[in-house]
Amino acid sequence: MKIFPEKYAVFGLLVIASLLTGGDLLAAEKPHTKSLAGTYQKPGANISIAGQHTFFLSEYSDQQITVSIQVPRIKGELLLTVNTKEEIKVADYSGMSVYVLDGQADQVSVPLTVSTGRSGLYYLMLNAQINDITGASQGRAMGVAIEVGNVAALNQQSERAQPRIQKLSGSRKVKALPAQETIR
Repeated sequence: MKIFPEKYAVFGLLVIASLLTGGDLLAAEKPHTKSLAGTYQKPGANISIAGQHTFFLSEYSDQQITVSIQVPRIKGELLLTVNTKEEIKVADYSGMSVYVLDGQADQVSVPLTVSTGRSGLYYLMLNAQINDITGASQGRAMGVAIEVGNVAALNQQSERAQPRIQKLSGSRKVKALPAQETIR
């Protein structure tokens, strides 16, 4: 004799789960209301950009910048690579840099000479890896913005080139935007 027939097992589990979750098991997902801005860091090494996140540089010049990286106070080493797009270049930088972490300092300063070209907004991508003395290794990818020339004027020029609105059959409207396609 079965006290709890099998056909009611799934229904019973759903009722129990609903009671344990306060009756919200089958309700629609509630919108996220807590702001995590500036407090949440994705899994990975406890490394972040400290201080200046955007650098303002002149067009067609070589300029020195210093990127400060917040690191944990551990003994080990920080391995750092810097990647850029072809519009800007990092001079005198070969591959990977190694910084020794002594467990005392909580910041590493990375001096870089950046060669710029035409005006625009570009990014330096920093790939960092921390190896501690136990052999554990964690990495993190970060970026800093490089604003070359007068980017605000470029944005105003692009805003002036307003898209044309075309009316299709009925009441549908389409914005015509300029496009360029490269087929390789």
